[in-house]
Amino acid sequence: MNNRINEPYGYECVEPVIGRELWRGAAPGATDEERKRRSEHLRICDACRLRAAVEQDIASGLADGSLSLPTRAPARRRTGHGKALVASLTAAATAMAAMGLLLVMLLPPVPVDGLGPDRSGSSEGFTRPVEGETVGASGTTFRWEPVEGARSYGLRIEEVGGDFVWEGTATGTALALPTGLHLPVDREFRAYLTTVPRDLVSEGSLSVRFHAGAAGAVVRFRASAAPWPAKGLILVGLVVGLAAVGTLIRERRNRPHTAV
Repeated sequence: MNNRINEPYGYECVEPVIGRELWRGAAPGATDEERKRRSEHLRICDACRLRAAVEQDIASGLADGSLSLPTRAPARRRTGHGKALVASLTAAATAMAAMGLLLVMLLPPVPVDGLGPDRSGSSEGFTRPVEGETVGASGTTFRWEPVEGARSYGLRIEEVGGDFVWEGTATGTALALPTGLHLPVDREFRAYLTTVPRDLVSEGSLSVRFHAGAAGAVVRFRASAAPWPAKGLILVGLVVGLAAVGTLIRERRNRPHTAV
């Protein structure tokens, strides 16, 4: 144990063992022996005599009101960290939600029946639209997998239960609806793919069912049929955004109020 007590006053106790117990001689109920030991020690120890004088002055000041104990001010909560956390969470939530929405529009949607396009047991078929997809009424591009040996392809679009029919040809594996052609909205269609030569696939074996709709209907379908990576990012972004809101609420509740 360090015997150099009272060093803040610039002195050292000459009898550290007695000096550490000196308070007993001044305590209520002290014995004569303890008071005597205190008195004798104070006569020879400048350090403890100085400490006793300071303690006496403090006690007197508290008694007559010339001194008062400091009141403990409420701890001021630090808000800088909370603000930085809110900003980081908000930025992360925005980035994840934006990336999720981008994937919603770029990745092929999940077929509504969960089985994919009707390929009649072969590996060829439509890749866009997927089975049950809602596409725009104009400017839609149809895509399919190549059929071995095909020199060209024929695309026929028929309205289910209606009169609309359109046919086109392509040498590649994609064909866009011509400018100015508009599919009737809120209708169901089926697209059929044929090949040249025609005997490479059986009649009607390569087809896909889809709907035509306005822009809002397309977005709603893409959101509902988005693949899990896109939905996962949006969901995580929502959770992170809620965490940012919760942090902001706690930060405002803990903010010190300024007296008016």
